[in-house]
Amino acid sequence: MVGTAVEHFSFIIAGPQTVSTTAIPEPRTIYSADGQPIGRVFLHAVSHLTFRDANGNGVPDPGEITASVDRFFFTCR
Repeated sequence: MVGTAVEHFSFIIAGPQTVSTTAIPEPRTIYSADGQPIGRVFLHAVSHLTFRDANGNGVPDPGEITASVDRFFFTCR
């Protein structure tokens, strides 16, 4: 598969918590074994990275960073 991804992101700092959210719609072309294009799909993903500064020292310590993928799916075009 071949394609180019465009990433959209937000970065929010609110007190001791920082959240980065990323959304990616990534188009891909699918090729047969002999190199002929046979279809197109889009990969979709939404993920979050959160830093909660529990002790207020401004340094990421163990347990203060979490990551999650909220959605990941394909669509055909």
